[in-house]
Amino acid sequence: MFCICKLAANRFRRSNEGITAPMFALSFMIIFLGVGLAIDTGRAMHVGNKIANALDAAALAAAKGMREQGLSDDEVRQLAGAYFEENMKGHVSSYATLGTLSVQIDRRTSTVTVGTDADVPTIFGRLAGLNTLSFPKTAAATYNIRDIEVGLALDVTGSMSGSKIEDLKGAARDLVDILIPDQRTSSRKVRIGLAPYAATVNAGPYARIATGNRSVDGCVLERRTGNLDGDLSPLNGGLFGVRGDGNSRGNGQYSCPRAEIQPITDDKTVLKASIDSFRTGGFTGGHLGAAWAWYLISPNWASVWPSESTPVAYRDERTIKALILMTDGEFNTSYSAGVGGPAQVSESFRRADGVCRNAKGEQVIIYTIGFKLRDASAINALRTCATSIGHFFLAENGEELRAAFRTIATNLANLRLAN
Repeated sequence: MFCICKLAANRFRRSNEGITAPMFALSFMIIFLGVGLAIDTGRAMHVGNKIANALDAAALAAAKGMREQGLSDDEVRQLAGAYFEENMKGHVSSYATLGTLSVQIDRRTSTVTVGTDADVPTIFGRLAGLNTLSFPKTAAATYNIRDIEVGLALDVTGSMSGSKIEDLKGAARDLVDILIPDQRTSSRKVRIGLAPYAATVNAGPYARIATGNRSVDGCVLERRTGNLDGDLSPLNGGLFGVRGDGNSRGNGQYSCPRAEIQPITDDKTVLKASIDSFRTGGFTGGHLGAAWAWYLISPNWASVWPSESTPVAYRDERTIKALILMTDGEFNTSYSAGVGGPAQVSESFRRADGVCRNAKGEQVIIYTIGFKLRDASAINALRTCATSIGHFFLAENGEELRAAFRTIATNLANLRLAN
């Protein structure tokens, strides 16, 4: 019995030895191919990373050239190709085959998309019938140094007299210098408009259109009809009131500011001369200032302003529209309310809130600044009007006022997308 068992065990051992050898060989081949394919995949990934980096550089350079240098489509494609070739030098040409570089151009969004196909020959994969690893690569870049249109509603009331108006003038000049530098390095178009306000807004030569030839001093009140808080053009029926309308007859709060509006322009000399000419006096119709700053950048007013001051359409993906509302006190004058302080205060704040809400509805960015402001209602109104709490500033002195204007200008200048 022992001999029979031993014989059977020997036969089983010899049988297993016959199976183990091919199994070991098969396992070795699988492991070998696995390691080989990992090496091939690693090479392909290395190639892919190099291509991706080169495509990123090509797309961004082409998008930037298109936006800043005004390159034609052919020039954009040539620039993309040159950047791609330069960044691919010495990297993958020896062990990868690249397809033709494709360049797609979208001028509406200032976007350039580049792509290519890559074939990486395998070393180990061909043992399994996989001769190449093929993959497409694309990159898109948007270089959108966005144009800017900004309307400034600046308080030139009596309480702004003395050093306060000089601080405001300095702050406004700083904003102009930042947004419209002397040495321009790009094709960005920046235009700034001014809407100084007090108890009314001095529309200057545009008062004739705004009031249907009724204004005798150049100044305007609220609209005579509806759309009080909107941006309906006077050419479409939205005519404005003049002295003698509403409660302005015999109202001691009425006055015409000695500071006219300035439609949006990129002429620094014109803007600074206008700012320097501001004179103070009168009460505070803050809602009127906010409204006219909005009109300066409203496309609905395109036919009112000179051709060089024509605002672009709302939601133009290449243009930022912004409004800056600055005051040092309570909004205390309205001509669509009854005579008397409380009624006019509440109406002016209500109208300002409506203007801000409607402008924000058109994607206008609103910044607000309170200068040495102590009135809680005014502070709350400015905070509510602003696009966000980060767009609301309180300045306790002239330097803080200038810092607020500089911060706003820098924020606007940096609102661009470069992916």
